[in-house]
Amino acid sequence: MIAYLTGTLTSKEPAAVVVETSGIGYRLMIPVSTYSALPETGQSVTLHTYQYVREDTLALFGFHSPAEHALFTQLLSVSGIGPKVALAILSLASPADIRAAIAAGDTAFITSVPGIGKKTAERVVVDLRDAMGTAATESGAGGHSEVVQALVGLGYSNKEAHAAVRQVGNHIEGTDNVLHAALRGLAA
Repeated sequence: MIAYLTGTLTSKEPAAVVVETSGIGYRLMIPVSTYSALPETGQSVTLHTYQYVREDTLALFGFHSPAEHALFTQLLSVSGIGPKVALAILSLASPADIRAAIAAGDTAFITSVPGIGKKTAERVVVDLRDAMGTAATESGAGGHSEVVQALVGLGYSNKEAHAAVRQVGNHIEGTDNVLHAALRGLAA
């Protein structure tokens, strides 16, 4: 099993990269969050990897951080979630925001991924909520899922809504106050 790759980044696209190590180019599928953290082509890079093996498929997935890698592995443990859907979920937001959404039971956040319906989103929450822990709920938008849902209802994307609530932080109490502060942040 390949745990990580360190080498020269020879090409990068939002969905895949090629890392050359010892004269071999490894193609890795990546989430958008990893793409945005990559250096320029020609520079050295280290990616944490997950090797996906099935009878008709052999694929290598790369992640900028151990947190992305761990969340990807957890998502794969849910029935009905394959590697492509897990990558799509990781592309929604940061691992901390995704963990917070799952810990808070925010199925609307998860159903924003194409191909995930309400039942699959509920299965993700039921299967992973305990693994996400209470720290995830307290560390970001998960503690204010009703504010996130209100912002989405006003036309903001899930990613924008979670980012706005995370910026407000936990120093403001009350749903109305958090909503007003998040709206001020989005308007700025």
